[in-house]
Amino acid sequence: AAVSGVAGGLMGGTTLAVTGPAAAISLLVIGAVHEHGLEALPLITLGCGGLQLISGVTRLGVAAKLVPVSVIAGFTTGVG
Repeated sequence: AAVSGVAGGLMGGTTLAVTGPAAAISLLVIGAVHEHGLEALPLITLGCGGLQLISGVTRLGVAAKLVPVSVIAGFTTGVG
């Protein structure tokens, strides 16, 4: 997550950049790996990717745009 944050910062960004939320997701993945073991990591990764694909196909991003920027900023700032 730190590498993507630095790369995103160097290349510029947008208000919908995913480098901040990646840090939050990495903490969730670490917790799941701690609970279920390293052998569950491929399944966890595929599950996250599947959820992202489903979100894109069903256009859930439209709903995400309704969340105030201050809420998103607070969520991603709270991780660090």
